Parts: sequence; C-alpha cells; structure tokens
Amino acid sequence: MSYLFLIDDTIFWESREEYIQILELFVSKKITLDQFLSQFYRLRGLNLRSSKMLKNKLEEQAFVVSPKSTEINLQVNFKSEGFTKIISFLYSLTDLYDPDVTLEMNFDEPELRLYGISEEYLRLMIESNFLTIFYS
Repeated sequence: MSYLFLIDDTIFWESREEYIQILELFVSKKITLDQFLSQFYRLRGLNLRSSKMLKNKLEEQAFVVSPKSTEINLQVNFKSEGFTKIISFLYSLTDLYDPDVTLEMNFDEPELRLYGISEEYLRLMIESNFLTIFYS
C-alpha cells in the first residue's frame, strides 16, 4: 500500500512546478478565483487520472505471467513523499470557499472557518502555508 501512495506522490510531484505557478498567480491576484479553481482542479484531475491508469497497468502486470508482457518504467521519487496529502488538503480548503463569507468574518468568528472561508482568507492560507512548504 505504501508503494501505491508513493506512486500518487510521484505523479503529483512531477506537476509541482505547475501547482506552484497556479498558486503564485492566485496569491498575486494575476488570476481570478474562478481561473485558479479551474486550473487547480484540472491539474489535480489529470494527476488523479494518470495515477489511476498507472495503478491499473501495475495491477494488470501483477497478474500476467507472460514473458512478453511490457514493463512499466516508474522511478519513485522519495522526495515526493506526502505531496499528495498537501494537494488533497488544499483541495479540501478550496471546497470551503463561500462567496458570502468575508475575511473579517473568518477572523472574528474562527469557528466559521470549518464551514466557509472567504477568497481573501484562501489567499492568505495558500501564501502562508502552501507556498512556504513548496519553497522549503
């Protein structure tokens, strides 16, 4: 199972520069929230599909004993360990966006953050938590 998680991490890690670019553009207000969400969800979806396809190929190979079977060349990158969790957490955070919530509400009523966050709060979280992780 841990090898399968590393496959996910490696695939997502290979797109890390694209994730960083999307996050930076959003934080610097060079793209709108809608553009950010569209680009982020598209990239995440591509990574999920690639991971599923690779896992299916590995599963097929595991049950094929034919010497003519094709090998899958996958170099697992151990630096990528846990990267999928970061992207999943970011995905969960974007799901909390609520256009009716303001930044003031997020600071005045911290418990509200469990149910909804403002666009500004999302930017702050990305800048302070995610971009610092990517640059460390």
